Amino acid sequence: MSVDNEEKDQHLLNIWQAMTLIGDVRERSDEIEPSELEAVLSEAESLLVAAVSGTRRARVIPFPGTTRPKLSSPLRSWETTAPVTSKTPDADQPPRLLDLNAGGGEAKSGAPVTRLGADARPASATISEVGARPPQRLSIVVLPFDDLSRDPGQKFLADGITEDLTTNLSMFSEMLVISRNTAFTYRDKPFDTRQIVRELGVRYVVEGSVRRSGRRVRVNAHLIDAEDDAHLWAERFDRRLSDLFELQDEFATAIAGAIEPELLKCERNRTARPPPEREDAYEFYQRGLWHFYRYIKEDSVEAQALFRRALALDAQYPQPIAQLAIALCNAAYLGWVDDASLNYVEAYELARRAVSLDARYPAAHFALGLVCMWTHRPDLAVSSFQEAINLNPSYAPAHVLLGQMHLYRGHPEEAIALVEKGIRLSPKDPRLFIWLPALSGAHYQLRHYAEAIEAGLRSWLLNRNWPAGLRYVVAGLAQVGRIAEAKTALEELKLLNPNMAFVEGNLRRLYNDSAAIDQILDGLRAAGLD
Repeated sequence: MSVDNEEKDQHLLNIWQAMTLIGDVRERSDEIEPSELEAVLSEAESLLVAAVSGTRRARVIPFPGTTRPKLSSPLRSWETTAPVTSKTPDADQPPRLLDLNAGGGEAKSGAPVTRLGADARPASATISEVGARPPQRLSIVVLPFDDLSRDPGQKFLADGITEDLTTNLSMFSEMLVISRNTAFTYRDKPFDTRQIVRELGVRYVVEGSVRRSGRRVRVNAHLIDAEDDAHLWAERFDRRLSDLFELQDEFATAIAGAIEPELLKCERNRTARPPPEREDAYEFYQRGLWHFYRYIKEDSVEAQALFRRALALDAQYPQPIAQLAIALCNAAYLGWVDDASLNYVEAYELARRAVSLDARYPAAHFALGLVCMWTHRPDLAVSSFQEAINLNPSYAPAHVLLGQMHLYRGHPEEAIALVEKGIRLSPKDPRLFIWLPALSGAHYQLRHYAEAIEAGLRSWLLNRNWPAGLRYVVAGLAQVGRIAEAKTALEELKLLNPNMAFVEGNLRRLYNDSAAIDQILDGLRAAGLD
């Protein structure tokens, strides 16, 4: 029997799909449901029968990892279009689609999203809408970075960054990260991001490029909402080539640190939009995060209630446990509760419980470190922040708060280095206003009052409900003799920190060095706080 190329391609495709389906079942044998197993095996059987009998298959059910074998028929043309951008939405409304760059404005432009032309054939097998998987919640794939260098022998650098970035993102326990081997099946193929949603069941895609010219290396990275085919974040990183492995690690760490808060913020806004139609611990947790990150007393109360609702549905869920501990601790030291001691006691127990449930969850150790920082347990605070960093070197908040611990122990130079590293890892982080006061305090302790005022003012302008940076602004202005400006700033500070007793109580919870506390209080007194 004569078989033309197109029919041969179809037979090979049927066999390939059957093998892929069976391989997927083998990999997922411990989690696959009996009904799904039966359906997959039936589909594989029908594919093999079609291949043997020469029957043409109209539709194929794909599973993650499915790729098209090399066929004799060439791919048709494909095209690119400009990236989709969006404006930052009103902060009072959970947005539908957002630009996650801090400060609003247009989303940064970057490389275009690749889309298939109207008549193009996809890079992978035909997708059945019935069999396509819905995207999992916080799920992501790092596609192989393009090598734009003139020397094709340099592709190893792009591959190494892709692999290291995949590993670094996998350290964030909230994320489901598609494996490197699956991601590399998309190398050098035209793709539509919505196609990736169907094939891999992910919501987000990271893509990028690497260009090397002499001793300079430039990496462009883009985060895409695969469901909407829209850019959420883009950044360019330029470095000089010294040690290749150090450079590769630096790129991967910096990109992972920048992407993580963008993803979490997008998920918070996604789940905050509609109220859940069913009770779901994850939905309550994400909705709680949306309220938590507004850093307003009323939202803090709502966030705590939502975290508790999540735990009522799943008492062994470490994420809301750790976040509830942080929320309780914040409410205590911001003066949002009548009895702060009760909050600190519960927060400490919750943080310890989160660590016991998942000792490899960095945020659990971070929560424990934060509570210990405020409850006179400095050694445990330091070790907890360090453990969070050990588990995930891209975890920016732990670098910052470890820096704060150095500040409180009288080592401002070490504090500045760690805080700046944390900010460098996540320069557009929504918590930046919390981190900047640590930088302000370190400069204040070194009597670099101009730098202290600048960092403190940046914090306060980012969030006028957060007083820590403003304290250093008031004290710093008074220390350099700008009393009139200090008094103006003090009026704002007193709306949040009404008197010296409240400020001193907080400072004595943190600083080990009484001279450092007196230096701050002297500046506040000179401005007129009593």
